[in-house]
Order: sequence, then structure tokens, then C-alpha cells
Amino acid sequence: MELTLENMIIQDMAKQMAKTMDFDIICDVMVKEGWSVVEVNYGPGKEWIDVMAWYDTTCEGDYKEHNGKWLIKNPKDAVIFKLRWA
Repeated sequence: MELTLENMIIQDMAKQMAKTMDFDIICDVMVKEGWSVVEVNYGPGKEWIDVMAWYDTTCEGDYKEHNGKWLIKNPKDAVIFKLRWA
């Protein structure tokens, strides 16, 4: 296959879709282990960097994030996170 701009874009989109699907599967498994999922719609007043900085200074437990979908280990962190950002 010739590596054209169109093909490069398609390959990148396929990789992003695979990452999202993988993260969704991880979320399904981890929720069964007691983790919480909270979704954030980033935009004005909810910039990704601000949400990350807030979490790092406010919350204690582990987390994973992908495209606004947060997987949070500590239930207390999940509650205050949801109240602030969701």
C-alpha cells in the first residue's frame, strides 16, 4: 500500500480507535474490581491539563485517563472528582 497522506490519516484513526476500544475493555474489567468510571467533556473551563493538575493535587488514589474517560481506583476520589468535573 502506498503511503499517502490519506493512508496515514486512516492508519492513525485506526490506531486511535483501537486504543479507545482497549481502554473501554480495561474499564469494564476494572469496574468489576471496584474502580469507578467518570466521563469528562473537555472544553472551556474544563481543559485537560487543568483537570489533570486538579486530580494530582486533590486526589490520592490511582487513575487512568483516555479521551475524557477516567478510571479511578479510590471511591472517595471518584465522588469528589465527579462533583467537580462531571
